[in-house]
Formats: sequence, C-alpha cells, structure tokens
Amino acid sequence: MKYRINIFLQQNKYLLVFVLLLLLGYDLFMAKWVYDCFIIFIVLLWFIIDFAFGFEYRYSLVTVGLFWGLALLALLLGLEIIAEKSSIWTFVFFTYAVFKGIYEFKHVGAIKLMSLIAKFKKNDN
Repeated sequence: MKYRINIFLQQNKYLLVFVLLLLLGYDLFMAKWVYDCFIIFIVLLWFIIDFAFGFEYRYSLVTVGLFWGLALLALLLGLEIIAEKSSIWTFVFFTYAVFKGIYEFKHVGAIKLMSLIAKFKKNDN
C-alpha cells in the first residue's frame, strides 16, 4: 500500500501543486469567508506535496515571504479581505516551517553538526 502511494505521489506531484495553487487562489480572491476545514485541507495537501518533493523548511519560509508580501501589498491597496486571508496563510506556513525546521534539526541537523564537530576535532590533532 505504501509503495502505491509513493508511486502515485511521484507521478502526480505537479498536479498536486497545481491543485494547491488553484485552491489558494480561490481562497484568497474568490471566497468571502475564512473556512477552517478549507485551511486544514490545504495544509494536509501541503504535507503531501512536501512529502512528495522532499522540501526543506526553507521552502515553507519562501511561501511565508510571498504571503507576507501579498498581505502588505493588499493593505496598501485597501483590499482588507485579501490582506486578512494572506496573513492567515502567512501564519499557517510560518508555523509549519518552524515545526519542520525543528524536526529537520533534530533528525538531520544534529547528524551534520556532529560530523562537523568531529571534523574540527580531527583537524586540531
């Protein structure tokens, strides 16, 4: 079962990104209200895309910057609904990036840090 899911994700990962962009565009520019279930669905879709592409946390920080810039631009143009929704997505992706960064540091960064320390100890001797 896990093998089938991996194959599906690898074959359709660009389709998933396209669907995510459509849903985010709909939420930002078309929907009149903030729907919690819609936010949860998009976050779960982002988890799946993150798993399919193997993104690092820095990619989530790039999306944070994009949504933050969109929120500032919308505020300057007087589009308060779009600014509010963009700030919500900024917070969602920032939270995800922080937790993903902690996870990566614990599992990947600690190994890199230990190898770097061992390299410095080896050079000191």
